[in-house]
Amino acid sequence: MPSDLALIELLENIGHKYLIILTKCDKISNSAITERKNQIESIVSFCNHNLEVLPYSSVSGLGRNELIGIIKAKAKLE
Repeated sequence: MPSDLALIELLENIGHKYLIILTKCDKISNSAITERKNQIESIVSFCNHNLEVLPYSSVSGLGRNELIGIIKAKAKLE
């Protein structure tokens, strides 16, 4: 987690937009996913360049369509 926070700080300082992806969400309950997402959102609530905190699982497909949508939307803007 300290290296994650250091990276967030770096991205904020240089003004680069980023997305936080909570991986392996198939391994925990839905309530644990919600709790973790809320914790991370609280940490980055004052950040200006975070696009979203997205729960994701390649096993169950959770968050897949949302991630593809974000990538497509950002690709069109660039």
